[in-house]
Formats: sequence, C-alpha cells, structure tokens
Amino acid sequence: MPGSQVTNPSKANVVALPDEVVLRLGIPIRRTIATTCSDGRPGVLLVADPLTIRIGDQEMSVDCAVVHDGTYALVGQFVMEGLDLITDWLNQTLGPRPESPDRPLLLMWGMRFIILV
Repeated sequence: MPGSQVTNPSKANVVALPDEVVLRLGIPIRRTIATTCSDGRPGVLLVADPLTIRIGDQEMSVDCAVVHDGTYALVGQFVMEGLDLITDWLNQTLGPRPESPDRPLLLMWGMRFIILV
C-alpha cells in the first residue's frame, strides 16, 4: 500500500487491512477467526485470501485479517519475523537484522548451526 501508513502496535501478530481496502483490491473473504485485542477484549474478524507482503527485498504470503474502516493497515510481528526485519521504535525505522542484512536468517533451536536462507 504505497503512501499508506502501516503500523505494528505492541502484541500485534497478523496482517490486517481495513475492509474498504480489501474491497477495493477485490480480495475474497474466506472465513472468520477468534481474536484477542491488545486490551484483552475478545472479538471475531473476517479473514481474506492470502496477500504477498513485500518490504524491501523480502516477501512472504500471509492471510489478511479484515478490520473496520478508519483503522490503520497493520503488519504484525509474525510477518516482521518472517521477513527478518527489526523495528527501531526510537528512530521510527524498519530494517534488516544486522546479523544478516542481505538475506533472512533462520535460527534452528537445538542445532549447532545457523542456516542462511
């Protein structure tokens, strides 16, 4: 969404787009999911077909939660980790992990090696 504001508030895990954007892009709605808001309130959201999220040189396909109009687009923590990106909230920047600036880094827990993808 070039030119749009995208946020990642604390505890956010999914990709979410306002229903107006989902409708404008023609993304089909497939199902509903139970959710928990950051303030602990339960809820239910629609889920649209997967999107391809591309940030810099990285991309991944993920399901898209549909939120009410007037809500910011949201790129959650799962996507940030999947794209191997780190958010610097102090400087309000998003960038690659310093240990692997040119490609995603996959850490295999319990293994003796690191796989660079």
